[in-house]
Amino acid sequence: MLTGVILAGGLPMNSEQVEQAHFQSSALRECIETQVHTMSRLCSEVMVVTDYPIHLVKCFGSQIRIVTDFYQSKGPMSGLHAALSLARHKALWIVDCRLVHISEEAGLYMYRKLLNTGSDAVVPIIKDKPHPLYAVYAKRNVDKLITLIEGGVTRIEEFLHFLKTAYITEEEAEAYHIHFEVTKCLAN
Repeated sequence: MLTGVILAGGLPMNSEQVEQAHFQSSALRECIETQVHTMSRLCSEVMVVTDYPIHLVKCFGSQIRIVTDFYQSKGPMSGLHAALSLARHKALWIVDCRLVHISEEAGLYMYRKLLNTGSDAVVPIIKDKPHPLYAVYAKRNVDKLITLIEGGVTRIEEFLHFLKTAYITEEEAEAYHIHFEVTKCLAN
């Protein structure tokens, strides 16, 4: 079984600049709605990790699990920690909330590769760059993650160095007709 996780941590969803906040929250809401719909077809549990749960509760109610970070100001590592700690399943499909298109087929392929290789994480390489916020992780990694966070590590790319990570090259994805799209609905 697989848990789908959308990381929507420190994004400016409640900015005081009303016009910008309205645009951003509308665009993010659309991205997240699409991701929830896609993940729900593959995952028996979908959760969003955010610093601003009230915005998502209004949109989704009890349709999804909404959780917040335990570790504050640690970037996506905080969200990943919350997800690994609270997920009901042993594998988690993690995505950045700003990704416009996520692929159910990509999620399933990464999940199967995680199971078949015994890896701790499966991460696609897109345009010669690993994308750890469009990847599948084993829940068993939570203790390693806690040690790193408490040691001051805040970049997920560094976390991958401590895991048995399987990568999916662009050639492998193409051979299996898997498409990874990393266009974001909002700039960083």
